[in-house]
Amino acid sequence: MRNNILKITSIIVVLLFITTAFVVTNVYPKQNYPLENGISVSIHPMMTFNSTDNISVGSGPHNMAYDSDNGYLYVINYLSSNVSVINKTNRVIANIDVGSSPIGITFDPLNGYLYVVNYVSNSVSVINKTNQVTATYSVGSYPMGDAFDPLNGCVYVANSDSGTVSVINTSTSVISTVSVGNSPTGVAYNTLNGYIYVTDRGSNDVSVINKTNQVVDTVAVGSVPCAIGFDSTNGYMYVANSQSNSVSVINKTNILIDTISVGANPCGVGFDSANDYVYIANDQSADVSVINNTNNVIGTINVGNRPMGIAYDPSTGYVYVANFISDNLSAIAQEYNITFAETGLNTGTPWYVNLTNGMKSGQILTPTYSFSLVNGTYSYTLSTSDKNFSQLVQSSSFGVNNSAKSIPVKFVKAYIVTFKESGLPSTSTWYVNITGENSSGQISAGSSFTTHLANGTYYYTIGTPDKIYAASSSKFAVNGATLPVNISFSNVKYKVTFTESGLPSTSTWYVNITGENSSGQISAGSSFTINLTNGTYYYTIGTPLKNLSASSSKFTINGASLSESVTFSEVKYQVTFKESGLAIGTGWYVNITGQLPSGPITYSSYSMSITNGTYNFTITTSDKIYKVSFANTSFRVNGSSVSEAITFSEVTYKVTFSEAGLISGTSWSVTLNNLSRSSTNSTITFTETNGSYEYTVRSIENYILSLPSGNANVDGNNVTISTTFSPTKTTPSKYTITFTESGLLSGTSWAITFNGSTQSSSTNTISFTIQNGTYTFTVGAISGYKTSSSGSIVVNGANIKETIFFNTTSNSSSNSTSGGLSSVEIYAVVGSIITIAGIGSVLVYTFRFKK
Repeated sequence: MRNNILKITSIIVVLLFITTAFVVTNVYPKQNYPLENGISVSIHPMMTFNSTDNISVGSGPHNMAYDSDNGYLYVINYLSSNVSVINKTNRVIANIDVGSSPIGITFDPLNGYLYVVNYVSNSVSVINKTNQVTATYSVGSYPMGDAFDPLNGCVYVANSDSGTVSVINTSTSVISTVSVGNSPTGVAYNTLNGYIYVTDRGSNDVSVINKTNQVVDTVAVGSVPCAIGFDSTNGYMYVANSQSNSVSVINKTNILIDTISVGANPCGVGFDSANDYVYIANDQSADVSVINNTNNVIGTINVGNRPMGIAYDPSTGYVYVANFISDNLSAIAQEYNITFAETGLNTGTPWYVNLTNGMKSGQILTPTYSFSLVNGTYSYTLSTSDKNFSQLVQSSSFGVNNSAKSIPVKFVKAYIVTFKESGLPSTSTWYVNITGENSSGQISAGSSFTTHLANGTYYYTIGTPDKIYAASSSKFAVNGATLPVNISFSNVKYKVTFTESGLPSTSTWYVNITGENSSGQISAGSSFTINLTNGTYYYTIGTPLKNLSASSSKFTINGASLSESVTFSEVKYQVTFKESGLAIGTGWYVNITGQLPSGPITYSSYSMSITNGTYNFTITTSDKIYKVSFANTSFRVNGSSVSEAITFSEVTYKVTFSEAGLISGTSWSVTLNNLSRSSTNSTITFTETNGSYEYTVRSIENYILSLPSGNANVDGNNVTISTTFSPTKTTPSKYTITFTESGLLSGTSWAITFNGSTQSSSTNTISFTIQNGTYTFTVGAISGYKTSSSGSIVVNGANIKETIFFNTTSNSSSNSTSGGLSSVEIYAVVGSIITIAGIGSVLVYTFRFKK
């Protein structure tokens, strides 16, 4: 029954957080409250959450922890069940999902891990240095707060519904459970006595756990204590009593020594070690109470809606407040009183203080001027509108470091010092720089410059943008009276010296400067000097030796002497080589005897300048596909430019394929670079330019190729590729060659000699069986007939029929019979007899049928 009531109560509390009517505001005006010792507390101007710098986090931020390893702030978001990671520039750089409804968080500086208490999940999530959840520990029912004990390396978790504290060994798991008071919520560690303090919300007290995880004391406090914090300076524990609207103070001997009234429903405690202040987040009054080290509330700071947790960042000095309903953080910065105290001025004399960060005092009519600043280093300048006075220090800097500061400002009597100029043209300007004083800025020619200075000795320099004029720098002394300082400008000239090299010792040279007199002849090896005012000058250099020259140029004098070097060299003429025939971008080279090589040339022309003379040269190209029309030649430079035409042409080479193993006369073929050629000879030849070409040798039945395909690499030479046809082990196929005669009388015997073998026949065909190859044959002579006596046949994988035609000769007695009839006549008689016999047979058959 008790557990159910506590659960219902917890749910109602959360619902109250969510459903309370509120207006979300992201901008909190700067609030200053006078505190003791000249200190004030404020929302820092740069940290107010406006549209340009708003630390928005997850839903329902509740508590925070500062990671001293990386300087990040970790904010647990109760309603969105994650942790927002905020970097040193107050930007959210990650959101880490954890268990359900995270409500407490603590940092372990020994391993750099953070331990997040998940209220609804009854667990603790462990976040490592790379912001990953690496482990989850199960603890008691409805855990709320946790703290880290650096002496034993354990994390203590208050389980509100179980009335216990789970002790987690960070390298293993939960190693112990300690029974405490009713509904424990907040946990804190006391570094002075090594004890763990737990607020028992249901029993209105604080349980004290010793180093052996035993409850050694119980301290009664206010109503419904929900949070606790430790002040390491005085060793006190500060307990926020949410229903008493107070803070209980427990000393290091566990005695309640004070009770401090604060805002409505305090629920968060934070400690600022820089100023020894304790900050209390007042949930219902939306503000933070500031408690000093004498346990007095010295200020109240308005923050966001429903402030909960508080965390201190020692690297920036800011105190961060988690605003549960506003879903953001407020950053509190402490400001210290800075006072500038003036002496020396007459009463009521205006003076000014300007900080380089933009703060300006405006007119100050009192001896002191005060304002507040956060920790940092600041530069400033001082001035007065009464020129009869001068400040000893015009500008300097100071640092603010957790304390107020007073800066003395001393003014002294000043006297008029007037600088008066002469010698400048009316259109010029000039200026005065006095050591330790502000520059005069530009002053018009003919005008004077007046300043007020205290007694003393001063050094000054005089300048003008017009470099033709100069005035001496010097010093002066102020000694209780006004002082005139006369400045005299005079025209100034600077030496320009020309030195020569490259001429023979017996020759001469000269310099002509535009607008100036010529130097006249100068002996070789000698220099020439002229005095000139500031400006830009053009000059030419000459010599009677026409085969030598030096470049013309210009120089500029600008308030200093100048030296110009003149180098004579032989006159050179342009030689241009123009090529044709190469593919665009193909590199080619020009090498001229005695000159630097051209290096690779990728354009169609190449030029260089050389002196008169006869020169040999060679032309090459890196692409062996091309050859030049001549290997080398020469040209002559004789006082004018030269142009040489270079012609390249493609060069080809033979690619020869040689076969072995085929029967003589057998046809074979090769395909190279998509071109096929056949032959019955032992070689096949192609013509190609340099390059790599694929080839294929066609296979032939019953043969194996030693090199059926590959690449023919042509690189400036003819190429021969050999391949061998080897008979297969199977019996080669044989084919029938059938000779058929035409023109002989039936029964006439005839003969064929084929591949050395002779056959005869009285029929009209003679056959031979043979393998693939090329063969010859001859026909036997027959009296009275004529025919082709010989021929050749190519056998290539198929049977062949060949017809032999016999023709009778024109006068052949052998064609007559012994009775004087020719063979044709005999055939006619025989045919007639056969015809008559056939007719007789028909008549007999017909006669018998009629009977």
